[in-house]
Amino acid sequence: MKKLLLIIVVSLFLFNGNSFAQDKKIVKPAALGNAKLDGYIDECFAIYDKTFVIEGNLVESEAAIVEIEAKEAPTKGDIITISAKLKESTNKLEALQTDATKLAEKYDEVMKGAKTLTPKTKSFKALKNMKTALNALNTSKKRIPELLKKAGGQKTRVETVKVLN
Repeated sequence: MKKLLLIIVVSLFLFNGNSFAQDKKIVKPAALGNAKLDGYIDECFAIYDKTFVIEGNLVESEAAIVEIEAKEAPTKGDIITISAKLKESTNKLEALQTDATKLAEKYDEVMKGAKTLTPKTKSFKALKNMKTALNALNTSKKRIPELLKKAGGQKTRVETVKVLN
């Protein structure tokens, strides 16, 4: 019965309409050969990819929390392990949020460089790549606060289990 409950709760979490992992993954464009543009695009997609990884970690944490909530007497080690993972995820998300904000501030400057590339066909490709990178960055910027909220809710549940036991 406990396993069935665990499967149901994890399924609901995984198939929640707000799941970043369910969104169609944005594909990183091929490099242009311009260090500044390619570097900016790489940074945008590094944040985007790290956000996916952290969401996966939160899904694993959710499953572990459901499991300890189902136990009559969860071990102190279980609670400490989950708490540490949640703290690590929160710290990483906060760092990504800062990095994403700083990167967004550089967009206009990098975009000017993309517009001046020659030949014009390379400039058009650069503009398209920058649009894709901005889409990835904005997706991450939108998703990070949601994941921070989710991690906060998980922390609260772990603290409740700790107090009850």
